[in-house]
Amino acid sequence: MKEKQKGPPLKIERLGIGYSIDVKHCYLPFVVTDVCPTCGDEVALDLRSSHISYPNIGDGSWLYFYHYREDTGDEHEWSRRVVLDVTLVEEPA
Repeated sequence: MKEKQKGPPLKIERLGIGYSIDVKHCYLPFVVTDVCPTCGDEVALDLRSSHISYPNIGDGSWLYFYHYREDTGDEHEWSRRVVLDVTLVEEPA
């Protein structure tokens, strides 16, 4: 059983905007969908099985898309920038 929180609420202050975390691969519960700039197909990137390399929090990180067209045998690759953000809150009692 968890012990109940005691005392006044936590004071949480963010110091700075962009910072890196010491993680090579970051897996997240998101699916990001983009349109292939070459062929126009919609492509989904599942970040539960794909990853963000060397993520930066509050600053830009790269997503790398790969798309294989079975009908033509063409391979398409491109990248997009996203911003990861973290929210720190006190756990409810």
